[in-house]
Amino acid sequence: MHTPKISVIVPVYNVEKYLEQCILSLASQSLYDIQIILIDDNSTDTSLKIIQRYANKDKRIRVVHNKQNAGVATTRNGGLDNSDAEYIMFCDPDDWFDVDMCKKMYDTITRDKTDIVMCGINIIYQSDISQRKSDKSYYKIRFLGKHAVSDRLILKCDVSVCNKIFRRDIIEKHNVRFPDGLKYEDAYFWYAYTLWAKDITFIDQKLYNYVRHDGSIMNATFSGKCNFASDHLYIAIRYHEYLAQNNLLGQKQDLFWSHMFIHYLDCALTHSKQENDTIQIARDFIVNNVPAKLPMHTAKYIETFYRSGALPNGYHKIFFGLI
Repeated sequence: MHTPKISVIVPVYNVEKYLEQCILSLASQSLYDIQIILIDDNSTDTSLKIIQRYANKDKRIRVVHNKQNAGVATTRNGGLDNSDAEYIMFCDPDDWFDVDMCKKMYDTITRDKTDIVMCGINIIYQSDISQRKSDKSYYKIRFLGKHAVSDRLILKCDVSVCNKIFRRDIIEKHNVRFPDGLKYEDAYFWYAYTLWAKDITFIDQKLYNYVRHDGSIMNATFSGKCNFASDHLYIAIRYHEYLAQNNLLGQKQDLFWSHMFIHYLDCALTHSKQENDTIQIARDFIVNNVPAKLPMHTAKYIETFYRSGALPNGYHKIFFGLI
């Protein structure tokens, strides 16, 4: 049986407006030998009909249909379970690939014998234009060529899985999956995968096209219209559990406490409509899990963060006292 070079996983849910552009960008890739996995998450619009129509015309397309709406994380996991290729890429159904993206990513990861390749992102603003400055900084490619993976390096990368190519053997060996039931699932996958990756190659070309539009998860987060911003906190907690399962808590406590936990707690509290629940969960987690002793530079970072008043409405006082 022939094995494609890359499996591209696309979770689909009620995106009939954008879906055809996404599928066409994948079907027309200059690297023809790819597998396109379209997973319909029980859409209520015409999305399923659209993907079935394209699957009937292109044998490289595999359609998976969720019988119940399961969310993006579980749907992407279903894509991993149905993928065949040695390398894995992801595309969101309202975005699209540059025509040479798969070829450039595949050529680079095989040439450099690296564990990840990351390219730039071109952002199309249909909404959230106010985020342009922060987006430019966040999605900036800060390195060129091949580099050893380190905590410092991965903290300077965006957490999107859509502008990267991953090795299937690492994903399978270490059970790297998306956290079922949670939003912001890219972050968990990125931090879990990079625990095992030895090196990463950067391409300073914007090969992935990301559409910011009304109704997206990030649009709802920044506009304060959502009830799921607290998932940032749950992502951090789930990652802590993964570290514990793999006996990496001691090795990664600086990365976790002074970077991931602090900033994800900040996001949860800043944008959440469920403040009291979020506070209580965070308090309980800190009391039960913060080490008796933290490295001095970690403790100083946390103290500086809380004294800055970056957390809203005096929350920093509560958590500074606990830490």
